[in-house]
Amino acid sequence: MDKRKYILKHIPYWLFAIAYSLFFCNAAYSQEVKKSKKVQTIEGKKYYIHIVGKGQTLYAIAHAYELKVNDIVIENPNSIDGIKPGQSLRIPLPKEKGKNELLSKTDSARYYFHLVQQGETMYSLSKFYVIGIDKINKLNPELKEGLKVGQVIKMPADRAKANGKNSSTGDDSEIKKEESSAGTKPIQKSDASKKMNSFNIALFLPFHVGETNEPDADKMKEEPELPEKSEVAIQFYEGVQMAVDSLKKNGLIAKIYVYDMNENDSIQFQAILKKPELQTMDLMIGPLYSSNFVPFAKYAKENQLFITSPLSQQNKILFNNPYVSKVTASLATQTEQMAEYIAGKYKNENIIVVNSGNSKDALLVKTFMNKANEILGKTFADSINEVNGFGGIGNFVHPSKLNVVVVPSNNKTFVTDFITKLNPLHEKKSIILFGLDSWTNFDNLDLDYLNNMQLHYPSPVFIDYENVQVKEFIHEFLSRYKTDPGIFAFQGFDVAFFYVNMLRNYGLNFQNKLATAKQSGLQTAFDFYQVSPESGFENKAVFMLMYRDYKLVKAN
Repeated sequence: MDKRKYILKHIPYWLFAIAYSLFFCNAAYSQEVKKSKKVQTIEGKKYYIHIVGKGQTLYAIAHAYELKVNDIVIENPNSIDGIKPGQSLRIPLPKEKGKNELLSKTDSARYYFHLVQQGETMYSLSKFYVIGIDKINKLNPELKEGLKVGQVIKMPADRAKANGKNSSTGDDSEIKKEESSAGTKPIQKSDASKKMNSFNIALFLPFHVGETNEPDADKMKEEPELPEKSEVAIQFYEGVQMAVDSLKKNGLIAKIYVYDMNENDSIQFQAILKKPELQTMDLMIGPLYSSNFVPFAKYAKENQLFITSPLSQQNKILFNNPYVSKVTASLATQTEQMAEYIAGKYKNENIIVVNSGNSKDALLVKTFMNKANEILGKTFADSINEVNGFGGIGNFVHPSKLNVVVVPSNNKTFVTDFITKLNPLHEKKSIILFGLDSWTNFDNLDLDYLNNMQLHYPSPVFIDYENVQVKEFIHEFLSRYKTDPGIFAFQGFDVAFFYVNMLRNYGLNFQNKLATAKQSGLQTAFDFYQVSPESGFENKAVFMLMYRDYKLVKAN
């Protein structure tokens, strides 16, 4: 199959856009890139400092330095959104090739030489060989740079024999390979498929009260001016605690290690990441915000630990890191789900998509058009009418059909003005309106207008307050914390409950089962897919909500 057609079919729009710009630009070799002579040591690692020249691409820069594009993107996460002239990039220096160590017969008798497999961690190895992490580090001083796939490390021969190992050949027959449902190479850990009932979970939250493993939420709430992010952290933590207590009833023990995050303190980040107990974690949750998430995701990859982002919508945090998953669907994914819903339910109606003219909105319009027309199997002109703003919509409104008007815009001023003008037209023609989740935060939208046109929009969360389980959760939460739970309390509960159950059912290799683990929580549904074989997992579960009799209800 033609490579470009395969990518178009199997990779989401955002990843295709990156791939196209990185690999299919013929200009990559046409623009000469000179290697920088400026070298700096940053956080103990040496880098060339490359200043991007006019017309240079990541592909051309990587070629000049004899690296892969991924090598540059990993060190410069923001470059995934594109580079511009004058931008400074960290270019890692090539590592010096070390001499092969000769293993003596004495060594072979004293040690078992373990070949590090994909997905193994210091924690999983220490459990498998029943040996402390400190002892492993002492036997292998080179591990100060981190555990790497393909690396050969020493283990005590007596421990290896106890686990049925052949210390002369390094045969590790007990590590079973399990095929991933997505068809990608599965992540493996020693003895990781074994079901467990006790887990260590790291929780990174912005309490802003100083680091603690047992935060006093009640005391924090007494603060006269509690920052908004602290309130979010407290709610999320209380939801996690509710999930942990609920799981205890089923014989599961989840030990939570809580780290108070100051999102503006990079020195604090590094201090937390140096804590030895992080190596013992079975799962890392957070940080909550994508700007703080990157260094922790990098640490998770280097140490082969699983980490999830509970709130971030940005898919770039998944790039080139199969140890990352994110719970909240990106805006592009939400738009695709809306397109799929409309194309399935209203394919015989008159569909009009409105472009506000804003560059970010234009990308959403294109995402919507691509997905809808892929399902409809027609050309753009035959299936959907695209108009610019309100001025051109009159020519496309059908007199007898239902007019499905889609406005994928986050521009508050444009949306408010457009709906105000559209409502009188609705009184003459049959119109149903589709928008975005962000509209619920626009305080100047007329609820009458939204109800009249039955506003529909995609949302990653929805709480059905008539649901029995939701009522029970609210009752228990109120009894325990003397206040009603907010959306972040529900999110904390859903995230902790889902992932701990995944650990219980599938062990440390649970990530290989994410693509088939479809579940529903109190406010969040879980339906993961892996955006590419080398990258992480996005939860694409989205609710289609609508206004009916001035109430929000599920349309799907």
